Amino acid sequence: METLSALLADAFWWSWLEAVGPMHGWAIATAAVVSAGCAVVGSLLVVRRLSLLGDAISHAVLPGIVVAVLLGGRPGDLSVLVGATVAALVTVGLTRFFQQQGGLAEDAGTGVAFTTLFAIGVLLVTISGSRIDLDPGCILYGILELVPFDTIPLAGWEVPRAFVSAAAVLVVVSLGLMSTWRWQVFTAFDADAARAAGVPTTAVTVGLLAGVSLATVAGFEAVGAILVVAMLVVPAAAAERLALRLHHVLGLAVLLAMTGAVVGYLAAWHFNTSAAGMMAVVLGLE
Repeated sequence: METLSALLADAFWWSWLEAVGPMHGWAIATAAVVSAGCAVVGSLLVVRRLSLLGDAISHAVLPGIVVAVLLGGRPGDLSVLVGATVAALVTVGLTRFFQQQGGLAEDAGTGVAFTTLFAIGVLLVTISGSRIDLDPGCILYGILELVPFDTIPLAGWEVPRAFVSAAAVLVVVSLGLMSTWRWQVFTAFDADAARAAGVPTTAVTVGLLAGVSLATVAGFEAVGAILVVAMLVVPAAAAERLALRLHHVLGLAVLLAMTGAVVGYLAAWHFNTSAAGMMAVVLGLE
């Protein structure tokens, strides 16, 4: 006769297997791809000690997204990605301005810049009202559970728009990283020496920030502006403690991020709670 613990374990695992149906499967796949894209750029942010800037960008891209949507774009469209990238670069520019002209420390300047831009974005969402299809709650916490219902035809299949956007972003940031790998590594570990050796460190940094903004926008629909920070920073921070070489850090961060996304979603399904919140908790426990 099975014990109570065995029965509970069977029920738990059965609910997990039940969750992986066509609809939930797409949600899990989207979460995994989003987390992988965040981990790729997040690894460089953590190694370069720019984690706070990742937090800033994940919030500050909101006004760029809202403006792009007001002009006719949809979350995941190219116009929205461009708007988010512009907002990310404005964040960096404002941070530098507050440092140089206002005499603020870098972390203080970053805090002022991203809170101001995020507040502007929230005001734009509120003022725009029904003219845009953006809900403040979804912006903050994501709508991963509803991702499978917004599909586009692709090769004879109905594929979630968010999955396509996230996969495209993952491919772009991965190709960008591979094409500039030596410059990224050199700049990450000794920016002054890289600059002296002729490496365009400013362009390298701008490219990294553009990648962060793309990954952030891809993560907006899945986990929202707040919890996307967990995907950017937590797997990379854990991987940095477990690996010595940068490419090992990056690979391990991607593995941890995808594992956390899958396990977090399944746990959220079992406990009937927020998928984004549970994924962040699982990432923290890793």
